[in-house]
Amino acid sequence: MAQIVISPSVDPCWNVPVCDMYCPYGNRFDANGCEMCACKSSPCDEEATPLDGYFCRDGPSRRECPSTHHCAISLNNAYAVCCPSSHQLPLPLPKESDTASISKPGKCPPQTGTGDCVAYCTNDFHCPGEKKCCGGCPRA
Repeated sequence: MAQIVISPSVDPCWNVPVCDMYCPYGNRFDANGCEMCACKSSPCDEEATPLDGYFCRDGPSRRECPSTHHCAISLNNAYAVCCPSSHQLPLPLPKESDTASISKPGKCPPQTGTGDCVAYCTNDFHCPGEKKCCGGCPRA
C-alpha cells in the first residue's frame, strides 16, 4: 500500500486563522507578512499620522497633498488622506492640465481583492518607465 505524505505549504500564512474583525484601515501584518487579527491605527505606512484637513480624492472639497506627502485612498472611498511620503520626487511635476493627455501603450492589470489604495499617480505621466496609472484608484 502506497503512503501519501502531505507536506506543509510554502506559504508562511497557510495556518493563520481567519480574522472576522472589521478594520477601517486594514489589518496589521506580522514579520512574515501574514495578516494579524489587529487593526492598523492609520492608513499611512508605518501607521504615521495623516495630515489634518486634507481630502485628496476627487470632489468639491478636494485638497491636493503637499509634495512631502502622497494620497492614500481606500478602495471603498471611505477615506482619502495625505500620508508622509517615504520618497521625494527630484523635480516638481508639471501641472495636471499639461499632462492629462499623456497615455502610455499597454493595458492595466485587473484590480484584485480589497484593501487600501495609495494613489501615487493621476495619469501615466506620473509613472516611471513603462508603468501605467490604472483604475479608479490609480495603481502603478
